Amino acid sequence: MKSLNGDKFVYSAYWRTWSRILSPYGALPVGQVEVDLTAVNPTSAHGWPKVSSINIRAHRTAQDFADIVTDDLPDSVLELMQVRIDDQEIIDHLLHADLLPQIDWYTYRKICNGGASFNAIKIIQG
Repeated sequence: MKSLNGDKFVYSAYWRTWSRILSPYGALPVGQVEVDLTAVNPTSAHGWPKVSSINIRAHRTAQDFADIVTDDLPDSVLELMQVRIDDQEIIDHLLHADLLPQIDWYTYRKICNGGASFNAIKIIQG
């Protein structure tokens, strides 16, 4: 499955999680920007509420040689998301929404703790 806006997906060999890359390394001063697609322990329900909150993470961690960057999210990951997230609209946002231009980076830096919920950091349109 491809993201409708052409974003790449990344599998972190360290965390064993999948994310969508919103901005790759070097494109922004905040580092690589990702949105979580799976929880750190995907077999437990514990981490999925954070994924469902559309958790945005900016980091400067170099990619590991065992990480996977791909245009195509494996079907098994999408199936897992559909089992753990019962709202197709949230899944569609995670996979396809143009989130990056809507992020308030000042607010992100204030509240970031392993990422921040998109609703807490989005720019409020006045």
